Amino acid sequence: MTSLFDVGKSAIQAYRQSLSVTGQNIANINTDGYVRREADLKEVTASQGGITSIANQSGLGVRVADIRRSFDALLTSRKLSASANFEQTDSFLKQVEKLENLLLPGDADLGTQIGNFFRSLNDIAAAPSDLAPRAVGLERGRSLADSFNTAAIQLEQLKSNTLQRTDEAINTLNTLADELASVNDKVLSASQSGKSPNALMDLRDKLIEDLSKLADVSVDYTDRGVANVTIGSSGVGPSLVTSNSATKLGFIERYDKIGGLQIILNPLASKTPTSQLSSGMIAGLSEAYGKIMGVIEEVDNLASEMTTRLNAQHKLGVTLDGSAGSDIFSTVSVGAIRSAATSTEVDVEVTVSDPNKLPSGKLDLSYSSEKGLWTLSGDVLSAPITGKNMIEAPGFTINLGGVFRDGDSFQIAPGVNAAADIKFLLTRPHDFAAASPDLITAANTNSSDAELEMTRIAPKSYQANNAISETLANSISAVEAQEFIRDGLITTIPAGTDSIDLASFTKQASARFQFSDLGLQNITQLSFTRTDSSSNGPHTFNISYANAYPNDQTGSYWKDAAQVAKVLNDGLIRSSANQSLFDLGMRASGSGGNLTLTSSTGNFVASGSGAPAIATGTISNSATVSNSVVASDLQVITREGRHIAGVALTDSQITEFMTAQNGFDNSAVYTASYLNDTTNPYRGVDMDVSFAGGMYQVAIGSDGVAPALAQGSTIVPGNATAAQTMSLVSSSGASYSIPIEIGASAYSAAKSLNNVLKNSGVKADAETRVELFNFQSAGVVSFALEAGNRVPVEISADVTATNLSNLAAAVNKVSADTGVVAVTSADNARLILTSDAGDDIAISGLGGASPSFFGRLVDKDGVAETSPIGTVSTAGAFKTPLSATSVVTNSLVAGSNVSTNSTSGSGADLSVTRDTSGNYAVTINSGGAGSSNRYAVGETFTVLGTLVGGSSPTHNVTITVTSVDGNGIITGASASGFAPGITRAQTTITPSNTSGLGTGASFDVTLADGVATVAVRTAGDGYKPNDTFTILGSAIGGTDGVNDLTVSVASLAASSMVSFGSLVSGNRIGTARFSGAVSLISSSSFDLTTTNGTVNAAKDPTLGSFVNVKSNVAGDTKTITYDINEALENGGSDLSGLRAVAPNAAYQLNVPSSNGSISFLANVASSELLSVNDEDVNKTLVKKIRDQAPLASMSAGSTVSAAQVVSYSFQRTEAVQPTIDTVSLSINNTDISVDLTNIDGSNTSASSATDVTAAIVRAINSSNLAITASQTGSGPSYGVTLTADNAGEPFTVEAFSLNDVNQTNAQTQFSLTTETPAKSVPIDGSSVALNFGDQIYTLKMVEGEVVVSGPEADRVTAFFDSNSRLQIFGGGSLSGASLSVVSDTEISGNSEAAEMFGLGTSTSRLTGQLFTLTSSMDDLELNFNGTAVTVSLNLSGNVTTVPSSVTGLTLSWQAESSTTGRLKAEFDSNAYSLTFPNPTNALGFKSADREITLLKDSIVVKSTDKSSFNMTASASSLSGTRFKMNDLPHEDLLVFVTGGGARSIGSEYSGIGDIVDTSSYEIRAIGDNGNVIEIWDADSEHSIATRVVSGDQQTTYGNFEFTLTGRVEDGDKFTLQQDASGANDSRNLDAIIKLQSGNKEDLTKLGFQDMFGVMIAGVGSSVNSSKIAVEVQEENATAAKEAEAEFAGVNLDTEAAALIEFQQAYQASARILSTARELFQSLMEVV
Repeated sequence: MTSLFDVGKSAIQAYRQSLSVTGQNIANINTDGYVRREADLKEVTASQGGITSIANQSGLGVRVADIRRSFDALLTSRKLSASANFEQTDSFLKQVEKLENLLLPGDADLGTQIGNFFRSLNDIAAAPSDLAPRAVGLERGRSLADSFNTAAIQLEQLKSNTLQRTDEAINTLNTLADELASVNDKVLSASQSGKSPNALMDLRDKLIEDLSKLADVSVDYTDRGVANVTIGSSGVGPSLVTSNSATKLGFIERYDKIGGLQIILNPLASKTPTSQLSSGMIAGLSEAYGKIMGVIEEVDNLASEMTTRLNAQHKLGVTLDGSAGSDIFSTVSVGAIRSAATSTEVDVEVTVSDPNKLPSGKLDLSYSSEKGLWTLSGDVLSAPITGKNMIEAPGFTINLGGVFRDGDSFQIAPGVNAAADIKFLLTRPHDFAAASPDLITAANTNSSDAELEMTRIAPKSYQANNAISETLANSISAVEAQEFIRDGLITTIPAGTDSIDLASFTKQASARFQFSDLGLQNITQLSFTRTDSSSNGPHTFNISYANAYPNDQTGSYWKDAAQVAKVLNDGLIRSSANQSLFDLGMRASGSGGNLTLTSSTGNFVASGSGAPAIATGTISNSATVSNSVVASDLQVITREGRHIAGVALTDSQITEFMTAQNGFDNSAVYTASYLNDTTNPYRGVDMDVSFAGGMYQVAIGSDGVAPALAQGSTIVPGNATAAQTMSLVSSSGASYSIPIEIGASAYSAAKSLNNVLKNSGVKADAETRVELFNFQSAGVVSFALEAGNRVPVEISADVTATNLSNLAAAVNKVSADTGVVAVTSADNARLILTSDAGDDIAISGLGGASPSFFGRLVDKDGVAETSPIGTVSTAGAFKTPLSATSVVTNSLVAGSNVSTNSTSGSGADLSVTRDTSGNYAVTINSGGAGSSNRYAVGETFTVLGTLVGGSSPTHNVTITVTSVDGNGIITGASASGFAPGITRAQTTITPSNTSGLGTGASFDVTLADGVATVAVRTAGDGYKPNDTFTILGSAIGGTDGVNDLTVSVASLAASSMVSFGSLVSGNRIGTARFSGAVSLISSSSFDLTTTNGTVNAAKDPTLGSFVNVKSNVAGDTKTITYDINEALENGGSDLSGLRAVAPNAAYQLNVPSSNGSISFLANVASSELLSVNDEDVNKTLVKKIRDQAPLASMSAGSTVSAAQVVSYSFQRTEAVQPTIDTVSLSINNTDISVDLTNIDGSNTSASSATDVTAAIVRAINSSNLAITASQTGSGPSYGVTLTADNAGEPFTVEAFSLNDVNQTNAQTQFSLTTETPAKSVPIDGSSVALNFGDQIYTLKMVEGEVVVSGPEADRVTAFFDSNSRLQIFGGGSLSGASLSVVSDTEISGNSEAAEMFGLGTSTSRLTGQLFTLTSSMDDLELNFNGTAVTVSLNLSGNVTTVPSSVTGLTLSWQAESSTTGRLKAEFDSNAYSLTFPNPTNALGFKSADREITLLKDSIVVKSTDKSSFNMTASASSLSGTRFKMNDLPHEDLLVFVTGGGARSIGSEYSGIGDIVDTSSYEIRAIGDNGNVIEIWDADSEHSIATRVVSGDQQTTYGNFEFTLTGRVEDGDKFTLQQDASGANDSRNLDAIIKLQSGNKEDLTKLGFQDMFGVMIAGVGSSVNSSKIAVEVQEENATAAKEAEAEFAGVNLDTEAAALIEFQQAYQASARILSTARELFQSLMEVV
């Protein structure tokens, strides 16, 4: 019975619960997330049987084992995945629909605005000069820019909205994940009871479903109901929820090539990225964000492309007012977007240099700590670009700073924010550059009717770029020079570079030491010996630390070799011979344990004794020695093969170097026609080339000898040049034959030479210069002039002998026809005609009334090309002297030796003497007996020649009585006769002692009985009339100093000049031809052979060297400029201790005079200068030159400052009564109390007049009035003198009297006797002007001091001495000029100003240089105030003059020792003048007919007599070769190093950047094939490139593509102008309009509307595809939900059936209990 009850009871309970579950299902049919449940009924089995019983087989009933959820993981997973996919596509669609609506708002979209803008441009192109369409264009342009700005703003807003929605979705996901983790925790707790927490699981599944809408997830359910969620559908993605913990998600914006949003885990910690999230709303938003960013980038790119392409083309055009086109739209920018992992400590700055060169895509910039480099990479770059702190990229530069870490990175985005930032820049209708500056015109002289068209293209790229900014430091310092391993290409100077300074350095000898730390501490002595230096040694230096720093703490030591190098370089340590490294021309460099010594000259002894060594304790450290190496050759060549600077390449070098691999164009053709040409440099480059020692030169005439002239009377002489073939051999051994035609001018000869020598490196320059001079009178000069013209041009002008300016003007009026330019000399007395081309200059038809004049050829220095000696005159004494001991006595006179005796007197006694000139003198010892034997005047007698050392009758002497007294006694007599002298056969002599500058003359000298005959044997060259030669007497049989022969040039050879207007053989000279000079110049040696022989080219130290001597046309002024770069020449030491450069530059200047034996030479070495720079070098050279000349100074005649002095006196005879007598005294309105009772401070009372003055003096001196009183005078007049203590401060005496109370006799009161007024220095601003040579200096008072200003700073100094007297020092003056006050005629009121400065009178001085007194001293000739003065000195220093007294001149000997001293001349230059007959060199006074002036960066030497002259200068440098170039052409230049050597190259450059090429070009057809053209620079007429035209009649150069239509003929020319302008031209605008349609040949260059269309199409395509995807995904999601609902959802029919079923089962179960109860009741009843 019990079991039956149990069965019923369990059944009732089970079905009651089942009914409850079914009711719950029905009740929650609409509950979101509810899953249908089922009661799981299980049988309750019976108990097992035992020993005494068997098992109950009927069972015990039923129970609810579990209430199960209808859950299927597979169906749920499908639903979740479908839901995620739908949410992804749906969220993406919603955003891109917004994007589409934004881009296509209607008629105002970007595409429409672009179309409107270009339509307005079409309207402008149709009427380019009409302002109306231009005004519309301005508005359309502004609207287009505004549309871009609006689109950018809206896109940015949409992007922000997408980011916001994404952020919200991520936050929601994180919240759901946290809730799910919490539910899992509750599930775990609930599941411990063993029953399913179904409600929690419903919540769990609902949370997972919500998560799946946001992101695709995979779920793994544990057996306890915990859901572990991972991201992504793979099931292996990163964990989102694990048990009761959740992982936070976040996102960052991606800036890499992928773009979009990057989902990250743990955003506040590890920021681990994941790519598993591929669907769900977040994925859709991320995809939408990427799409939006793509559109933003496309819009930016569209704006950027429009800006770049339109601006580039617009700037090629010309505006309506003729100016170059400017940017239409604002310049684009480049953004640097920091990656999330990059520290903010890294600073980055991007600067756009050229928008036209910006890459079209994004780039990646990353840092590698291993390499220490940043690398910029990207598909749009040909190769990655690296740099440490700066990267030069196409069109922009990146600068980085801060602390770098490995992996730091940025995205570099060209054109970022372009749409937002774009602005329309044109403001005026005129600003549209519609016209094209590119205008090609065919020459009128073209033989063919071919046409040439030009199209601009992208410039060709070349191999081996090696840009100079990447290969050479921007420093000309030798220390920073780059050394190269081998000859070849070293760098490229890119087009657009403004200037370049290149230098090739010698490598100095070096000795390199290396020390350990311990070794460095113990170094003690440095020793070395050199060879071939200025001081070889041996040299030793004590370099111990204690020697360098004796006062430092004991135990201190060297810690770094840099310390050793510094003390050596600073001269703190000197050698045992007290020389510093600087003195020895050496330099040291040190760092760490490295110490390097270099020597500017010579080499170090490499081994053995004398090798460089440093002792370290007992050990000697040897150095690694390197010998000096000469500088390498530098070459600068264009990509087209035009050699601009360097040494001509050999054929083998051309083959080796001129390759495409070295960056040459495939069409390059080598030519050296422009090599080192600085007069007509390649394409107008401002170029200066400098080679060590200068360039090689040979000067000839067109005939191969020298310039030539010829004269005639009526017909112009022909050119006498004969046809010949010259030959030239270059330094490489190459030989050239040059035919010269008959009658060739210098111009045609040079042209023939250059045609053949164009690749040899030898260039021929022609020039013809003619000097017209020495006009004999004033008048009208008329003649016909012919040069470049072939029809003579008439010239006529009124001239004077000293002013030819009118003639110069007349010649210059026709210069355009003749090619001849006229310039006068400084004194207008000479006229120089110049044909720069080198044409013959012919003068004909000299007017009959024209004054006579001379003409000759002159060189570039204005010096006569040929000036051989014509005739000479002689002077000298060669007779045998007869001393006074030879006496003619009465007996001889009366004797038989007198051949003739006309005298009547007797008794005379006469002495006859004779000098070396053969002049006789008679001394009357006795005049005769007189009286009866009287002599008469005129009586003569002849003495036989044998008596006077000669022979008879040749040397007989006639004595004539010239006077007698009243007694007939001879009082005067003279003697005459041909005296015997030196006889010498003809001797040829080449004198070495000459007063002029000529050379090569020799003379045939014959002496016959003391008469010299001189004939010119060789005429020489370079002479002037009045040049003198001295032939010593010993050379001609006489005695030096006694019988010296002086030969003077009387005239020059007729062949050296034309005597216009003179008569020759009865014919008047009226025509002449002048043939000019040809100079062959090369940077390497060569030999030239002509019919005159072979000439070896010689270096000219002023041609292409480190010094330039430039002459004015007249030749009377020379400007000397030394090529000095301070950074280059001063050497230095590097920081590594491995390299040092010692300065070794040297400079020389030689200023000649017109006397070849007198010149001024100065040398300056770098060791003399603290810093080698042009200012200090020039200043030192000029000082050294001037220090050889007379020194000028001046002292003022009076002081400018004096104290006031007044004297008073009175008379007094009566006694003084001190108690009642008084003194009244007032000074400067101050009453002075005079105490007569205490005159001395000892209470002594006054009793006399002397006592009164003593009391007054005491009173004044005690009154603090800055006045000192003293007693003066004596009885009966007593006085007091008052002197101001301070000069220039005046005082007044208002009262001064003695009050004598008891005076009995009238006495003289105090009265003023003398007064000296106060004087003070001139007030500030006062000035006075002084002459010094040809310069004027101003002395001006500034703050009480004299400040001197003038042409040269510091040349003149002035100061007031202790006596307030102005002292002025001017230093040396080459011309011997003295200081003087400028006259009032030059500067009004200057004499009054001079008085203020004490210069009313003055003492000017000229002081000679220190010299030694000798017996052979020459006399000094000078001119003082118009009087010739001869100054002599004896060995005692006594000065004598002739005349003996010279008023106003004081000459004195200033001895410095017993034999040395200086001669000084003093005079008042305001009243007198002192000049020298320059040149002169005597008694320490060395002067010249030159004056030297120091300018800021040059030295000027002038001829004081306005004559032309030559001069020399030289310079050496640390560099062996140096090229300076400014205004470089717009083309790349390749730089090579050749010739071996040091290969040490430095450079300094500026303005690197691609500037606009505005050159004009000329395209010339060459040859008869019609397929070769040569491109020329139209301005300079220089060949740039050679091209062969292809079969399609096209060829390219630079960014030009040329197309020929028709066949060209040889000589056809086309001109391409890039600066043309025109109002009716729209060619440039047409090119801009074409950009709208893109480039059909380059499909990557779409039109702007096409670009916008592609962008819109992409967005539209995304919208359409997304709509389809949404529909599909929505159906999938619905199906998945229905499938799950069918299984897990509540079905009313099913639940109703279950309800009936469970109700019936419940009722049946109740019936079981009822039956059991009935049975039990029955049983009970039975019992």
